[in-house]
Amino acid sequence: MRKRGQISIFILFAVIILISIGLLSYIKEGTGKEVEKSTEIPLDLAPVKNYFDTCIKTIGEDALVLFGLQGGNLENFESQNPSTLIIKTFFEEGKDVKPSKESLENSYSRYLETNLPTCLDNANFQGFDLNLDKVTVKTKFLDSSVDVKINYPLTIRNEGSVTKIQSFDKKYPVRMGHIYDTALNIVNKLEQNPKYLDYSDLLAYEDNDFFIMPHNENLYVISVQDDKSIIRNTKYNFMFTLIFESNGEDETKKEIERMFGKYV
Repeated sequence: MRKRGQISIFILFAVIILISIGLLSYIKEGTGKEVEKSTEIPLDLAPVKNYFDTCIKTIGEDALVLFGLQGGNLENFESQNPSTLIIKTFFEEGKDVKPSKESLENSYSRYLETNLPTCLDNANFQGFDLNLDKVTVKTKFLDSSVDVKINYPLTIRNEGSVTKIQSFDKKYPVRMGHIYDTALNIVNKLEQNPKYLDYSDLLAYEDNDFFIMPHNENLYVISVQDDKSIIRNTKYNFMFTLIFESNGEDETKKEIERMFGKYV
């Protein structure tokens, strides 16, 4: 049986932030321990190839987790302060201010281009001389996955032999295109009627759970949890904010407040 979307109201916004802090701290711990097999290079170079495969995959997963927690915001992430989330706003005082899907794809690509070279910094293979040229990344958010084409021009020198590896493409089972379209539809409905959000509209999205979290009387965080997007054995979570007018009669805001009281 297909599961229909559910709506939950989370009063304790701090609980979500604590969970988010834990995930952000996990991002800082470095690469994972899983190893991908390789049959494309000489056997003696397999440990090197496997290391870079795993490192690149893990950084890509870390980026996706952070990307979801901040509504696609990767540009302003401060590694010195992992307890801070800067969530993108998709709707502000009656206006659609969401980023385009293409800009989010580019943001994810730029983040990887900046961070993937750290795999070389942390590599330690005795007897191997490793050199990396400029890394370029192209990302596509599809309805069924995140496809990442990674040009990672790695040169490996060992005992007089030279091996070059270019491609470390990755596919992650996160339905980012679907998730973005879901957020887009919510914002479009609000733009048509900025003073009212029909919760029955959210119920129409199958395979998605929605969590509405009040931050203050004007700012609400919407969390979209997709049942069919699994990363690290956990349902993928994408959050964005809605900002309503600070004065005036806003029926959406009033309805949310009626459901759980007024929180400032």
